[in-house]
Amino acid sequence: TFLGKQKYNEGLVPLMLAIYNTDLDKEDRTDAHGIVSMRSLCTNWLAGTTADSFQDAVSDTAKGDGFFSRATIVHQDRRWQRFFPPPDWPWLPGPDELGTRLAYVAETTLGEHVLTPGALALAKTWYDAHVESLEAQVEYAHFWSRKDIQLLKLALIMKAQRYPEPGDFDITEADLADAIRLLDATAKFAPRIMEPTSAPQRMRDIKKFERILSTGGPEGVSRARLQRSTHLPAEDMDVILSELLRYGKIHVIAEGEKREFLSEAPSAKDIYVWAALAVDPLPEDEEEREPAPKRKRTPASRGRRK
Repeated sequence: TFLGKQKYNEGLVPLMLAIYNTDLDKEDRTDAHGIVSMRSLCTNWLAGTTADSFQDAVSDTAKGDGFFSRATIVHQDRRWQRFFPPPDWPWLPGPDELGTRLAYVAETTLGEHVLTPGALALAKTWYDAHVESLEAQVEYAHFWSRKDIQLLKLALIMKAQRYPEPGDFDITEADLADAIRLLDATAKFAPRIMEPTSAPQRMRDIKKFERILSTGGPEGVSRARLQRSTHLPAEDMDVILSELLRYGKIHVIAEGEKREFLSEAPSAKDIYVWAALAVDPLPEDEEEREPAPKRKRTPASRGRRK
């Protein structure tokens, strides 16, 4: 697993941090190819995994050495587009057209770019608010400490994607504003996946239970499924479930009855329902009540409707 705690990952994070800087010449010793020299690097990382795997597998080295401050965490709670087979969008550029556009960007953006006065003023205002947010949320400092650098890089991309004229090296206020909106939108959902990486193991387990139960629907989640999803011993499960019950976040359905406490001998068929999703049945008198008869329309009422 990339960035995991396996032995073969030892030294990977320091290596990735070293080659992150483009002005560094790096030599790496490999078993198969001996010493590999790396010059004028431009390193890009792209990796994907599930939220649970990310939270469970990330090593302490990856958290503490500045790796995540150099990365952008993109998280999506659920799938937004559903279609089969994937549609064919004829108006999208094909590989040849994309190649032509990228070649134009490479030719016209080579050089040093600067912020216009308006963009510089916006950057200073944004940076002051950014520093205050870091001081208010110190638990996220190892993720956001280089957000200002990410913003400048993203602003350059926003400038390049509008295909500027050759010799245009200005990053405008609009470019920077677009970058701020895009970075903030990306970061909006990131705390949901980043928070457990800084919390004690028990807090991570509680968050995992809350995530599973809150997405289980009004029918709830069986104890058997919960144990398969969390891989926790029964004793640890009961401690967490008791805490969720104490705060009124869940209730239990055991032997067909709704309970506010755990069974003395929990069964694999016990159901745990997230309280906010629960649907209470109608009272018996309302279930048995006959629907009111429909009113008959009279000629007078028909006339009024006209």
